[in-house]
Amino acid sequence: GSSSSINDSFFSEIRSDSFLKTVFLNNAELDNQTFRKICPLPSGSTPRFSLRSLLILLGISQNRIPSENQKLSLLVECVNKMLSIKYDSYDADQSSAYRLSVTSVDPVFSANLANQIVEKYFIRYEKNRDKRFQNLKRYLSKVIAEAQFEFSESNKSLQDFIIKHTLLMNINLSN
Repeated sequence: GSSSSINDSFFSEIRSDSFLKTVFLNNAELDNQTFRKICPLPSGSTPRFSLRSLLILLGISQNRIPSENQKLSLLVECVNKMLSIKYDSYDADQSSAYRLSVTSVDPVFSANLANQIVEKYFIRYEKNRDKRFQNLKRYLSKVIAEAQFEFSESNKSLQDFIIKHTLLMNINLSN
C-alpha cells in the first residue's frame, strides 16, 4: 500500500519534464555532441531537393523551426524512452532499493547520464528536505513563541489575582 505511493512519486519525479531539464541543461558533465547524436532534434533546414522544400517554395507549407521549449520537450521524451527504473523489494528485515538505468548505443554516455540523474535527484531531495526542515523550525518557533506569550500573560493574571486576594484578606482581617 504505502510503498506503491512512494514508488509512484519517485517515478513521476524522476520522469518529470522539470527534473530532467535540470539534468541536461547547462550540465558540463554530459557530452552534448553524443547527446545530440543519441537524441537528434529536428532542424529548421530542409534538403534542397525534397517535396517539403518544393511546398515551402510554392508557399503551400511553412518552414517551421522548433522552439527551444519544444526542443527541450523532445530531449525529455528521448531520455524517458532510454530510462528504466525498477524497484527491488526484499523481505521486511532487508532494505529495498531503486535501480535506475539508461540504455543507449553509447554505454559510457548511458552510465554518465544515469549518474547525473541520480546526482541531481539527491541534490533536489536534499534541498527539499532542508526546506521542509526550515519550514518546520519556523512553525515550531511560532508555536513556542505563542505558548511563551500565553504563559507570560497567564503568569501576570495569576500575580494580579494573588495581589488582589492578599489585599482583600488584609483588609478583611483588619476590620
